[in-house]
Amino acid sequence: MNRTPWNTAVLKRVTLKMIQVL
Repeated sequence: MNRTPWNTAVLKRVTLKMIQVL
């Protein structure tokens, strides 16, 4: 996860968007 910090940010944004849609 440390070598791909952008992945965490993307996942977090996607999760937030999914929650908003739901």
